[in-house]
Formats: sequence, C-alpha cells, structure tokens
Amino acid sequence: MKESCCPYCQNNEVLKGFNDLETTHKHLMNEWDYLNNILLADPTAINEKYQQTVWWICKENSNHRYKLKINEKIKYEKRSLISCSICKGLRRKQEHFVRLKM
Repeated sequence: MKESCCPYCQNNEVLKGFNDLETTHKHLMNEWDYLNNILLADPTAINEKYQQTVWWICKENSNHRYKLKINEKIKYEKRSLISCSICKGLRRKQEHFVRLKM
C-alpha cells in the first residue's frame, strides 16, 4: 500500500481541528499550563512532534508546575507513570515560572 504524501496525515504540518495537540490529545489539556505556555506554544498550533519543552500542571497537586516535552508526556501517560518531576522528587528552579500576585 502506498503511503500518504499528505503533510497533515504524516504530522509534518499542523491543521487546527485535525492533528493539533488539543484535538488529538484532549485528555492532556487538563494538565496543560496555559499561563506559563502563553509565549511558548499554543496547543492548537502544535502537534505531538513539537520538540520544545512545555509547562504542565500536575494532576495530583495543582501547585506543581513542571516542564516536559510533549512526546515524553504522552509516553508517561501511556505507561501510567508519574510525569510530574516534583512528585518524582526532582528539583526545579523557582525563577522558571510565572508568579501570580493574589
């Protein structure tokens, strides 16, 4: 069978509503940190091949914010592993995330 040469089907290009991260992995959007990712990435403009690290919110503790590549996050989810670096006991630098004044 001949492979498709469509860049959207091969995930080489992103088409909103077809192969973007928000459409293909809706379950991850509950953990997507929209505030810290505002300048980094838009989940409707990237797919799982995006190679930069992005911010996530821990599903066990909403005060935990951590950075992880999307493909690594998907791998952790498929294997039912903890993806939060803080819950795993790894350290982070405080200046790497946006502070909210309340």
